[in-house]
Amino acid sequence: MRAIADFVASWRPSKGWAQTVAPAVAEIERDPSSLAALEAWCQIAMMLGDSHAAPLALIVCLHAEATAPAGADLGRLHAHRNLCLLDLGLASSPGPVRLGDLDRVIPPGSTPALEAWLHDQLATFDQDLSRATQFVLALVIERMGLAE
Repeated sequence: MRAIADFVASWRPSKGWAQTVAPAVAEIERDPSSLAALEAWCQIAMMLGDSHAAPLALIVCLHAEATAPAGADLGRLHAHRNLCLLDLGLASSPGPVRLGDLDRVIPPGSTPALEAWLHDQLATFDQDLSRATQFVLALVIERMGLAE
């Protein structure tokens, strides 16, 4: 299984994603714990998943869930998380499932497989999910050409 750090050398998203990512990054930088930032994290997770970077997207999803405002609707975030779990082989479905039904197939919360995966992925970051997420965000900014 590829480690997060492996994406430093190989992940090259399409520059076309910049129009989606730039406002999301700005929102996260403005107020990282707001409802708008939660939506921004979803945008970034979508881009990462669509650009074949499921490990990076899953880190973003787990961080966004952990820092979401109390009472926030996490439905969209969980859809992205569940797609990552399926893509990485950390969850399975009994067959084709509509995206909106993934929460019925993949229970919320953690599993031993996810915990083991996360432990391995966070080794480079001293088991700090926030540090790993900041690394992913910096990588997104750099690869999108958004650095000032």
